[in-house]
Amino acid sequence: MCPENRTAAGKQSLGFLYLKSGGGHVSAAKSMARTLTDNYPDEADVHLFDPVPGTHRMLAFLLEEGYRIASMKLSGLWILIYDISRLPFVQNLWNYLTYLVIRKNLSAFLRDRNITKLVLFHFLLIKPVRYVLSDLGLSTPVITVVTDPFTAHPMWFSQKTMQTVVFSGRLKSWCVNARGMKESRVRVFSPVISSRFTRIYREAENADFKRKLGLDPEKKLVLLTGGGEGIPRARRLLRAWLHAAPEAGLALVCGKDEALKQALTKMVSACHRGGKNRESEIIVLGFIDFMPELMAASDLVIAKAGPATVFETLTAGKPLIIYGYIYGQERGNLDFILRRKAGFYMPKISSLAALAGALVTDLGRLEVLGRNSLHAKPASDLDALAGFIFSLNN
Repeated sequence: MCPENRTAAGKQSLGFLYLKSGGGHVSAAKSMARTLTDNYPDEADVHLFDPVPGTHRMLAFLLEEGYRIASMKLSGLWILIYDISRLPFVQNLWNYLTYLVIRKNLSAFLRDRNITKLVLFHFLLIKPVRYVLSDLGLSTPVITVVTDPFTAHPMWFSQKTMQTVVFSGRLKSWCVNARGMKESRVRVFSPVISSRFTRIYREAENADFKRKLGLDPEKKLVLLTGGGEGIPRARRLLRAWLHAAPEAGLALVCGKDEALKQALTKMVSACHRGGKNRESEIIVLGFIDFMPELMAASDLVIAKAGPATVFETLTAGKPLIIYGYIYGQERGNLDFILRRKAGFYMPKISSLAALAGALVTDLGRLEVLGRNSLHAKPASDLDALAGFIFSLNN
């Protein structure tokens, strides 16, 4: 049974499915949802949906929290898990377990929202969604948006004829030639970047923003972030910064990791009590909704090589020091930054703060790196991708 392309109210009802295993999937889904809603207010309703909450607790933990813990904190275990997950029988197991977790919630979502089209933002959903649609006798159109731009897990391409969106010609060539995807089913678009990062801020605006955060507007500012899930090796990074004492302010964004935020705040306070009056130069933040403003006010960004952070930094025209990447997924992002000379790779924590300190005092070098970032930034066009999603099978 194929659902009507429009609801009784004359609108498309689009379901955007994601998992909370990495902030890039969620941010891409939310950015695309906003764009579609803004561009087609009278023609489309977009429903963001995570099908995992409220299901089997252990399996749900493995799908979402297990990923975060392994990839962010247990790199050796993550490498083993990732390599094993390339094996076909392991992929089949993951697909079946995911299907067991999501089938009840997804079935209710499809029925209650009268979904006429699905857009998937996570590779673990691709086959399980097909299983659920088959159970219900539905042939709902499905589009996959591959959120990793250069290096992606093979499971993204497990459905050879599915409409698939990728963010680089390099990845399209790989999935067609190495994974057997039909070339006509793979479309290349610019990466999904919130339009808020494209705004140009005046110096006075940046100075006012620093004052509001309690930072010295005359000092250079370094932003340290690991994405929405927190900052890997954050304590070591902060200790190295306090030891090196660069002549710059530091903003640490801990994302949703509240325990990490509290731990880093205590470290900064202890340093202050020890007689080193640096508390006014360091600010520890949790999950924030003003990252575009914070990035604009910063002179240098230190981060892992997550796709969202990398492309947001390039769009803001900021130099980037990458201190780590998730094996199997983010190496291509690091290689892109290095090829375009928009930043550095410094996995040695003890040397990272010294490199940051040297850069913020070398204005000429900062300017060159900033220009390289702007030249490397993708020509973000959310409208084009939104139009493709809206018009497919319409």
